[in-house]
Amino acid sequence: MSERHVDYAIIGSTPLARLLAGLLASTHGQTVVWAGDSHAAFRLPRGIDLSVGPLTRPDSWAVLAQAVPETVKLLARIGGRTSIQRLDPILFAATPAGQQALAFTLSSALGFGHAVERLPADQFGRGRAGIVLRDAVHLQRDRLEPILDRWLDGMAVDRLPWSQTEITVSPDGGARLVRGDDVTLAGRTILADDEAILAYLPADSVDRLFIRQPMTTILTEPTFAMASRVMVQVDADLAFVQANHRGVIAIGAGDHDRCVSEIGVLLGANRQLRQAGGAGHERLRSRDGAPVMGRVGDGPQVLAGLGSIGAFLAPALARWCTGTARPEETDYFAARLAGRSLSPSIVADYAPAALATA
Repeated sequence: MSERHVDYAIIGSTPLARLLAGLLASTHGQTVVWAGDSHAAFRLPRGIDLSVGPLTRPDSWAVLAQAVPETVKLLARIGGRTSIQRLDPILFAATPAGQQALAFTLSSALGFGHAVERLPADQFGRGRAGIVLRDAVHLQRDRLEPILDRWLDGMAVDRLPWSQTEITVSPDGGARLVRGDDVTLAGRTILADDEAILAYLPADSVDRLFIRQPMTTILTEPTFAMASRVMVQVDADLAFVQANHRGVIAIGAGDHDRCVSEIGVLLGANRQLRQAGGAGHERLRSRDGAPVMGRVGDGPQVLAGLGSIGAFLAPALARWCTGTARPEETDYFAARLAGRSLSPSIVADYAPAALATA
């Protein structure tokens, strides 16, 4: 049996997990093992990767202003141009609180040079208001995943399939990963998506930090073009992505029946919608609407609650993990540590009211 020691174990199957593992190895000289699954081409997605979102705090836009171009440049360099879509996503809301969040999002985004426009009143139904954010970046996971896997191989990052690896995360934040006769011991562990956190963080820590939110993904058969390839109803926590085959992927909070009902209301007018597939999963929501990151006690580090922008923060997160972050990045992440005060929270961000309480 062989045994290897590495600096980091990154556990998670999202683009953020892969990007963080590769950047720690390639840019920061760390030895890294990544454990996750490669299934984007075969499993319905559990989230979207979008360079904008319903972000009401200017410091989020400030960090993104530097991180997004850096991430796009990296993806282009490693052969990921085909996974990058430039588009104009639409964010909309029906409730007063949701519309107020959109107003804050609009003013904050404008302050950092984004082209943002209000949409005509009631364009998406009576009482709904929306904004469009021009020239955002959307990552297509099914195209990006194999590109990132090849990149990790080139960076000498060991890739371990999650389903075939025995993983033990120790109370001191290290990890032991066993596949066959090979053993890898990691000094630090980063749980980089909700599946990893639910699997390896103690249940009492999960419930102290997060609200467990049931989620549903639904795929429709091809239909008419949406107003934008990506649309988000922020107060319903519902995202729509129209794929290249014109089918719509809807990812929303709640069970299957709730999501089907919401989709029917929002997309059902003047079109025939037929469901082609569906799946449920669980997501972790922070208790103040802001990201949760850093070590949980003396244990592993977590990255949660980043929403659609997580993959684009990978360069900044890699710097932060290795103590080389820029001052504004250090301040941003330090304010969102897992041990921060929640009453009151100085970094609270918008969350749909029906979903914001335990």
